[in-house]
Amino acid sequence: VRERGCKWLVIEGFIYNVEDFVEMHPGGPRLIKSGIGKDMTNAFNGGVYNHHYSARNLMNSTMRVGKII
Repeated sequence: VRERGCKWLVIEGFIYNVEDFVEMHPGGPRLIKSGIGKDMTNAFNGGVYNHHYSARNLMNSTMRVGKII
């Protein structure tokens, strides 16, 4: 991810490309940038915030690029 300059993160085994969302993230770009290249499942599911279903729907419909198997 870092070598290629990708802005990807993992949540619940799915890989998300957050490049176009970083600046729009309601928690600010700093928070989402800190998760690039990491598994952010715990933060997404309540470690930092318990994201609403609309956040999941947005990610699944526009940012999901793969699944870790």
